[in-house]
Amino acid sequence: MSSIQVHRKVSVAVIGLALCTPISAAHSQDPRNIFGLFGGLMQAGMADAARREWQNRPVAEYDCLASRGISVDALVAQGIPPSDPRIRQRIAECRAVMAPQGQPMQRVNVAQQVLKLTCSPTIGDPTSKDPITSVVVTVSSALIDPSHRFTSGDQFSVVHISASGNRYDRGEQYFISDISSGPDISWTGTLKNKPNISMTGIIRNIHSSQPAYIETLTNTANGQGPKGISANTCMVEADVQPTNQISSGAGNAPSSYANPPQQGPDPAAIAKDQERQDQERKQRLEKAIASAKQLVEDASGFVKTNPNNPKLYDYVEQIASINSAIIGNDPTAIEQKEAELATELNREPAYMKLLAARAEEQKQSNARYLGDAVRLATKQKRFMLDYVSQNAASPEAIKFVALLKQMEPILTHPELPRLEQMNQATDLAIREAGLNNSFAAFESVSVPSPSASQSAPPSAASNSPLPTTEKNRFLMNGDLEDVVMLYNSTPEAPHIARNLRGDLVFSDGEANVCLLGNNPDGVASIVRSNVLTLHSRIIGSPDRRCDPLKLHDYDIVAAQRGAFLSLSAEDALSVLGVIEKGEFEKLVVVPIAAQRAAVEAEKKNISQIATEVADGSRTGFGLLMLKGGSANVCMVVSDKTEALTHLLLANADSLSLAMHANPTISRSSAEDTFVAIRKSQCGAVYASATDLKVVTEALDRESVPFSFADIWMSSSDIDAANTALVESRKAAEQEAAERAQKVADQARLEEQRKADQSADTAVQERALQAQYGGSAHAAVALITDDVKAWTAEQHGVVGKSFPAYAAWLNQHFTDHWEVMSINSDIADYGTSNFKGRNLDTPVAKVIIKLKNRILGEYEDACFLFGRVVDTEFAMTREPFESSCDDIDAITRWKDGHQFQSRWIVGGTNSARVTKSSVSAD
Repeated sequence: MSSIQVHRKVSVAVIGLALCTPISAAHSQDPRNIFGLFGGLMQAGMADAARREWQNRPVAEYDCLASRGISVDALVAQGIPPSDPRIRQRIAECRAVMAPQGQPMQRVNVAQQVLKLTCSPTIGDPTSKDPITSVVVTVSSALIDPSHRFTSGDQFSVVHISASGNRYDRGEQYFISDISSGPDISWTGTLKNKPNISMTGIIRNIHSSQPAYIETLTNTANGQGPKGISANTCMVEADVQPTNQISSGAGNAPSSYANPPQQGPDPAAIAKDQERQDQERKQRLEKAIASAKQLVEDASGFVKTNPNNPKLYDYVEQIASINSAIIGNDPTAIEQKEAELATELNREPAYMKLLAARAEEQKQSNARYLGDAVRLATKQKRFMLDYVSQNAASPEAIKFVALLKQMEPILTHPELPRLEQMNQATDLAIREAGLNNSFAAFESVSVPSPSASQSAPPSAASNSPLPTTEKNRFLMNGDLEDVVMLYNSTPEAPHIARNLRGDLVFSDGEANVCLLGNNPDGVASIVRSNVLTLHSRIIGSPDRRCDPLKLHDYDIVAAQRGAFLSLSAEDALSVLGVIEKGEFEKLVVVPIAAQRAAVEAEKKNISQIATEVADGSRTGFGLLMLKGGSANVCMVVSDKTEALTHLLLANADSLSLAMHANPTISRSSAEDTFVAIRKSQCGAVYASATDLKVVTEALDRESVPFSFADIWMSSSDIDAANTALVESRKAAEQEAAERAQKVADQARLEEQRKADQSADTAVQERALQAQYGGSAHAAVALITDDVKAWTAEQHGVVGKSFPAYAAWLNQHFTDHWEVMSINSDIADYGTSNFKGRNLDTPVAKVIIKLKNRILGEYEDACFLFGRVVDTEFAMTREPFESSCDDIDAITRWKDGHQFQSRWIVGGTNSARVTKSSVSAD
């Protein structure tokens, strides 16, 4: 059990100065000399701490060390305490020899009376997930005497124990500045790292049969006065705890030994006890250093932002004093220096403001990232547990066990910095073990489904308080029965967005909605009603559960506040994370009072519907809900079936919620509907008030349970829907007719446009061909003559100018084909650009008819031949040949030679030809 450490307001630095050379006031205030004091302050602090530890050692130990030439005074001057490794072995040797064989040294149990109070809380936090169940207060009975002053030998501790077994030691949580003795023993202290929060504890009526222990808390940052946070009724039991003081028997002379019958001290037991003390001191030192470093960081930040503070020099000296204590590894000195500085800073409003700002930043950081860190740590824990259970003999297993032991308490009370360090260390261990790929695969298959995660009991981390910030306060604070709705404010939201006026709108009038956690009946209906006010309908069932890992897949997430606060820590922190990042924002909070009012209004409306249907005063159409489990809505036919169906489908999401299924509609008579009900083929009945009266009377007669739904279509609603459908149908038919007429008119216009264009083209081409006809015919005739000459006797320019044709012809002659006739047409005529000159360019279409006597077959072949005629140089250039159907080839050749037609308007359609008079057989 840890003891509360009492920090006096007397500065060790002052004591150190008293032992050193005097320093003038002017010298001590010179900022250039502040750090010159550092060495003296540190040495004085270390010596004072060593002296306090040596004062609690037995006299015989002093004598033993002196006999070995070791002076305790010299050790104190050097700041060496008895726990220092340099002297520890010598002390152990002395303990072993202080009682030689046959002359054992008497160990006297100097009894110290200690009172233990076991208390039961009578005031506490009723909403706590892990309430305090008992408080154990331990005090030295000497403190009951008002004249007694608390000393280091006295005991005083206060430990709160929760239902789950967690222990909260006030001595570890608070800097204790004072303990008063008397009939009412009290203590005061400030919370570590939050000096704006102070606490007072008092034991009242300790002499009575039922004493009480009371704690009050004060928060100076927000102006809150003392507030009682716990009251406890206690039972007192006396306990005697012997001290470890070694006495020399009847006298106090160190050289005088007694010879009692008991055996001397066991060196092994002494070593074990020393080891235990060393371990406790190590743990205390680690806590003290961590806490002191945080205070130094906060104080340094305060000094940096407040350079004109009148106590600047004092704060710098105190920071240096704490650093000296840290270097000296003395937990008592560290705690004392820390308490002194914290007390001074606690009086600075600017410092309190700085701490409040940092606390808010930490809460925001926790809200943003703690959920991801907890989730990762939980996955790492599951992976390591799985690996250890399957590979217990592997060298990695023992490393993972050590990590798991460290991880358990951190996950029980997760804090972001510690958790991030733990995650990094675990990730490194997994990578060093070569298991990174295994972890990734394990992670991908081990993520629980939404239903699994919500049905499982909360993790240990869920016992820790969730961070409350300004952004998430609307979700965290308030009545547990309030319904809270959030909307997805990211650009990637499935349907929801804000328009130019800032209103929330839904594409296609649809919303993807889910519920967080296990919500009571009625929450989905409340959510649906609020979504309808946004002129949207819910896709699927309104009571669908959210997947906490895929919150961005939803437009709206909602929950009763109590259901949210019952989520596992991982899931709750995931929600808080997206809120803190601004990805989800508050849509609406429906207070429990409004919910109850809505429920009462619904009950009243349903009761009125039932009464008016029964007495025949109701008109319109309504719904009966049955318990057969069918998803079928049996609709009794009417003359306005289409309008009634339209109105029913407008309430489809409400029906899905009530029937727990997506409803289907079937139509029949009232008689057939009743038969279907008896066969459990109807989950609901949709009928007129008249038919519902008949059906309900029959159901009452047959003792078939039913209830009316809070959905009713009045006669005016039906007439309005019918009129709207008729008008909509007329408008659709008129629009379709107009659209068809427009298409027909456009087709006729296009046809006429083409006819006009064709007529214009024909006129233009006749003019061109009349102008250039002579030249074109002559140029095409020359090409045709060359083709005929090569065909008849294989001589001339064709073999070189048109090699593909020459090869084709040679192959056909080899295969015994004979040319029957050669006819030619003008395919095109115009000019091509050759080195800046526009030269005449004829294109001839030549059709060759062949026959094969052996095969008994005929064949027609069509070729295009073109060339550039350079009259100036008496040359033909750039010959071209292709089959007549290779339109792309002639087009590319024309484009490459910048061909301009004087024969065809447009000049690109090489398939169009004008029949020439040139022909030959």
